[in-house]
Amino acid sequence: MKYILEIYHGKNPDALAVFASDSPFLPIARGDTINPFSWSDIGGDLDVIREKFGARCVFRVTDISHFLHNSDGDLAKHQLCVFTEVLDG
Repeated sequence: MKYILEIYHGKNPDALAVFASDSPFLPIARGDTINPFSWSDIGGDLDVIREKFGARCVFRVTDISHFLHNSDGDLAKHQLCVFTEVLDG
C-alpha cells in the first residue's frame, strides 16, 4: 500500500508539499503545528514557502481529510490531506 500526505494552506487547491511513503504516517490532529523548515526539498519547495509566508513560518492544522483508493478490490492508497493556517507569533 502507498501512503500520501498532502499539506495545503487555507483554501488554496495547490498543495504546499506532498510526501509519499510505503509506511503509514504518524497521526496528525487539528491544532498540531507543522514546521516546514525540516522539509528541505523532499516534498515541498522551501524557498517558495519562505517567500510566500516568511522565513519563520509555522502552520497549524485546521482540518484533515482521508481518501482511500481501491485497485482491483484491494486498498491500494491512503491519501491524507492536511489543511493549515499560518500560526501567528
